[in-house]
Amino acid sequence: MNDLAAALDLDFRFNSDQVVDEEHSDWAPFVLRTTNVNGAFEFFDGSSDGATIDAADAVVVPSPGEEYSEPELDALSAHVAGGGAVFLLDESEFTNEETATLNAIAAELDVAFRFNADQVEDETHNDGAAFVPTTANFNDGFDVFDGVGAPGLDEADGLVVSSPSTAFSQSELDELGAFVADGGALFLFDESDFGGQGNSETGFDETANLNAIADALELDFRFNSDQVNDGDGEFDITTTNVNTAFDYFADRDESIGIEFDPDEEYYGRVVRVFDGDTVEVEFDSEYEYRDVVRHLGFDTAETGDVSNEIHEWFGVEDIAHLNEWGENATAFALDVMTPDGTDTGDTDVEGRRIKLTFDDVEPIRGNYGRLLGYMHYDPDDFDADPGTGEYSVEYNRQMVAEGYARVYSSGFGRHDEFAAVEETALADGRGVWSAADFDAVPEHRNDPVEEVYVPRASSITTDSGPLAADRVPVAAGPDADQEPLSGGSFDAYDDAPLIGVDHDNRVAMVGGLLFNEAYEELEGFPVDTGGYGNFPLVTNLARYLSHNDGDFLVEGGHAQFDVSGSLSLERMQYFLRFVEGIGGRLRQFNDVATTLPEADEPTAAFLTAPGRAYTGTELDALREYRDDGGAVILVGSTAASADHRENLDAVAAGLGSDLRLNDDRIVDAADNLAGEATLPVTSTFDRSYPLFSPVGDDALGHLDPQQRTYLEHLANDEGIIIRPAVDGAIEDWSAGRIDRETLDAAVQAWEQERRVIAP
Repeated sequence: MNDLAAALDLDFRFNSDQVVDEEHSDWAPFVLRTTNVNGAFEFFDGSSDGATIDAADAVVVPSPGEEYSEPELDALSAHVAGGGAVFLLDESEFTNEETATLNAIAAELDVAFRFNADQVEDETHNDGAAFVPTTANFNDGFDVFDGVGAPGLDEADGLVVSSPSTAFSQSELDELGAFVADGGALFLFDESDFGGQGNSETGFDETANLNAIADALELDFRFNSDQVNDGDGEFDITTTNVNTAFDYFADRDESIGIEFDPDEEYYGRVVRVFDGDTVEVEFDSEYEYRDVVRHLGFDTAETGDVSNEIHEWFGVEDIAHLNEWGENATAFALDVMTPDGTDTGDTDVEGRRIKLTFDDVEPIRGNYGRLLGYMHYDPDDFDADPGTGEYSVEYNRQMVAEGYARVYSSGFGRHDEFAAVEETALADGRGVWSAADFDAVPEHRNDPVEEVYVPRASSITTDSGPLAADRVPVAAGPDADQEPLSGGSFDAYDDAPLIGVDHDNRVAMVGGLLFNEAYEELEGFPVDTGGYGNFPLVTNLARYLSHNDGDFLVEGGHAQFDVSGSLSLERMQYFLRFVEGIGGRLRQFNDVATTLPEADEPTAAFLTAPGRAYTGTELDALREYRDDGGAVILVGSTAASADHRENLDAVAAGLGSDLRLNDDRIVDAADNLAGEATLPVTSTFDRSYPLFSPVGDDALGHLDPQQRTYLEHLANDEGIIIRPAVDGAIEDWSAGRIDRETLDAAVQAWEQERRVIAP
């Protein structure tokens, strides 16, 4: 407040204190009363430049703390005599009880009622407390219950009743009956969230109130007091199972909406800006149809009450900075799309004319029903005509290029184009990226691997039968069981492999989504999983198989975004932060055939179950990347559909690997997350693999690819370095063919009998 006072150059400031008065106060000493006023100010002389009671239609008197003076009572009497209304409002809460003062006014006005000095309580019908009663017991002899001119049932064709928290009165039921009998349509909507009848704190299940309406109208149906689930406990269901005997599902002859075609362009005007990535548009159509557009391909920092999350933003550790750039993005959108002076709360704005187009891959609408599109505008003409305007600026790309937003890594067709633009803005420190500092991202969770969880996992097998034990760095725990996944047969194990390795082809297969952020406590998971070693394990696995030392990549161009059993970068952002903390980068690519060959020697490409099968061209590109030293980590899940799992197996086959997902589900009733047997925890490791130390601490983990390749050449057929090989390494070091670091790693691997390659 003092900042405001200073900005306005006022003559006063507030003290940082509290005034208390034990004698002159209301219910507490810090709720003061005073008559010590400065008469030099005319605020206290009773004068007013505003309207008086003479100009009022009604006067409301709520619990006056002082008795009315004779002139005030005379004024009220004259007001009533002149046709004015007076509302006297009493309250009885044993604190502000002014019944006597109100009754004195009633006596002066000679009205026929007085207030009782009591308190009404109702244990059954109340708004949360017995002394806050509610009632529907009205005297219909008064005509004050008919509304105030708002549309009534006599003007309506249809009425929607959704989960009424209180039962309809008999008079209301009679009105409903007359409305329906006169041809009106009544829509009753129930919901079942297990809150219970009348439980407004935890639920809105009002089945009984709706069935009371159905009873009164003698309808042919009633609502069940149950909940319909579909799939794995999903209560927010969709259906296409409709009864076509009803004609509700036929195409309408005419609609106020627009049947959007993804191949067409649509023109309109912005009428509201919500924030930097969402607007409302009034489209050029017969009925001036409006719809909300979520700009495709990017995400701005949050504003208002929504919290920002630093792990979504490459290299940024400053929440205040993100908050600032969320506001900056909104301000930019308002500046570009609306007239001067417009705010985000303003509706019906005469905003900029725009053109909307759609993506080749993404659907027209997203999960929340909003249009997903690219918005174009004419930078030189606010009111550009569709026929002559130059809609040359694409707002979506502009937001990323100028650093107002990050790329939202979904499956949209232009993802890699936007990602390249983002990398340029990031390198230049433009906009929100001015605070990006990868060196400042702290290392976290990079600890020795003692336990890992492998959620909703299948075991790993091969195309010719069970996987050999020496190709299994991680297996399920001793109490884990295999269950059939699809009702067919599967390869049985004593120790079911959760990770399988094909070193010759630089491919690994993982049975579950080790880096799914759904299992993070900050995302609502009931237990803290930060102490498990998933992140260093999977990172070490990628580095172990790879001969490259570049970025880590996630493939997201085959319908993996928000699909059960698959992941895009948007759902791997805790792992992203881990990789940044150890000095690396984790990025997404969607175009396998074009982007992957141009990448700068990525360490590994992570592939979760593809929703679309790889083409021959894409498999060629993936093989070429692998042949050039890159590792491919295939990650499955029992949550993926059978088709998607088959697509993942097909990628393994296309890379020449024999690894496959087994047709089973791993369950462990004894060792799991949050009591869920399908979220098994294990410490069954083959520690001859260099995967279980903090990233960079293992004898091989700190070596560059050429050094690791040298050690692999020293190893025998079992992947072990024996003493004669160490002697050869000593000779190579003496001759200057290797450095001391490589020699020390060879000696350590021999001393510890550590496998340096999988057989």
